[in-house]
Amino acid sequence: PNASQFFTNHTNPEGLEYGQRFQNGFNFFGNPQGNISRRRFNGNMFLFTGTWATNVSNTLSENNLNVRLQSVFNYYESTGGGFLHVWAEKINNITAPINLVCYVIRDSIVDWQVMPDNSYNPDYVHTNTHMGSIDNRAWGVPLFEATASIGTVDIKDYSYKIPENLDANNMHFLIYAYNRETYEVYQVIRQNIQ
Repeated sequence: PNASQFFTNHTNPEGLEYGQRFQNGFNFFGNPQGNISRRRFNGNMFLFTGTWATNVSNTLSENNLNVRLQSVFNYYESTGGGFLHVWAEKINNITAPINLVCYVIRDSIVDWQVMPDNSYNPDYVHTNTHMGSIDNRAWGVPLFEATASIGTVDIKDYSYKIPENLDANNMHFLIYAYNRETYEVYQVIRQNIQ
């Protein structure tokens, strides 16, 4: 393949910052490893694929909600941008500070991919590509301090303009609240752009 086609740079500063933070001390060795809401299981955040289904099932059955999130994005086609409003409520007695992060996600992109048999596929569909954070802050903004009481509400407002070369119908926001001390994700919602 043509090197300029095959080696598209899909990285962004926020994604690189996550890699640097999680490369040591979190049991990450390489792919195919993943985490379940960044929780620790037997002291490890990153787990091999064979354990994912059980840990996801256990996490879902606990139904331990700590933060409630809602959002709306007011998109203006004439300007190619809009305003994202995120409403959050602390609904459990968590005694740790909580941050809010909003990712910009591209639903799909066709690009080169090395396949398991080492062949090259120029028409591979990559899905849910992380393009960075809406505010260029990898770790988001403070939402609730550790001393915030149950029922505390906060609203975060963002503005966002769709990059010229992208289609708003092929993008969404992924919004999540997480524990600043442990990195555990407490709640995630998807917000479509259109």
